[in-house]
Amino acid sequence: MQRAKQVSISLTLILFALFLRGCVFRPSSDYAGSHFNKNANAIWLGVEWVSEPQTDTAIESLGKSLTARGIRYLFAYTTYYKNSGTFNDNYTYATSFIQTLKHYYPDLTVLAWIGIPLTPGWGYADLNDSLLRQQLLDLAVELTTDYGFDGIHLDAEPIYDGDQRVLTLLTDLRPLLRADKLLSIATPAIFPVFAEQAPANTPLGWSADYYRQIAAHVEQLAVMSYDSGIGAEANWLYRQWMRFQVIQLTNALQNVASPPQLLLGVPVSEEHTSTHDPTVENIETALRGIIDGLNDAEAIPALVTGIAIYPHWEISDVEWTEYESRWLGQLN
Repeated sequence: MQRAKQVSISLTLILFALFLRGCVFRPSSDYAGSHFNKNANAIWLGVEWVSEPQTDTAIESLGKSLTARGIRYLFAYTTYYKNSGTFNDNYTYATSFIQTLKHYYPDLTVLAWIGIPLTPGWGYADLNDSLLRQQLLDLAVELTTDYGFDGIHLDAEPIYDGDQRVLTLLTDLRPLLRADKLLSIATPAIFPVFAEQAPANTPLGWSADYYRQIAAHVEQLAVMSYDSGIGAEANWLYRQWMRFQVIQLTNALQNVASPPQLLLGVPVSEEHTSTHDPTVENIETALRGIIDGLNDAEAIPALVTGIAIYPHWEISDVEWTEYESRWLGQLN
């Protein structure tokens, strides 16, 4: 209870700092989202694409829809760690899905999304367990070698700032994957203001230093820049949050020798939680904030690869229209 109170107070102070920084005059350009779009965006796909048989028509339709919208990277939910101590193996149709999709759209990149719960309780994965780590390493090699995935997308949650277990896992995993296979990781938000001076082990976002450490071990970062805890009609504040995510992330990564691809998460989830209010954290507000950030003189737009939509199974036609208009510059 005391920790929750401290986090609440800290979040309030951070959001107040965001408000103050946003009120200060900030030199910026005024480009539309399409100016920054590189047609290298991403999306999180549901498990049904690899766990159930799909018709060629359905797969071709999916590829056509995503390609037309400038989406290149597909995080296909493939497996997760269960409380039985094993990874779910319900991805029987993965190879068929990938082969059919690439027959029609060979430029699409399909990554195996692996869920790794790090909170003690149901399905808890203890990354200090060498047997579990080896199980995960073997699985990643199998999925990329035998099933045809173009890489691995690790979704371990929650990862707190400075977690050395995750760095060890990435250090062990990267050499085992072929050079042409991507290693991608879903990451939490960066500390939104003064990330270089972020307090150690804060639950409010990673420090710039830890982001650089993780970035040095992967080819792609997909930042879950939602679950900010901002709610109650504070869309303007979430827009500022997203603006400063762009600024802090790009400034942190400019000092990485070979910066990985940087994808900024955009939420379309309708689930209400203690940290996510879909009336605030939505595709319109997120894109407005991202575009504000990319136009900010303090940001480095060249380091942003694109955006990543979460999740495909909840996005509506209205939200697709918002994306097409605001990010792709298409008039509907």
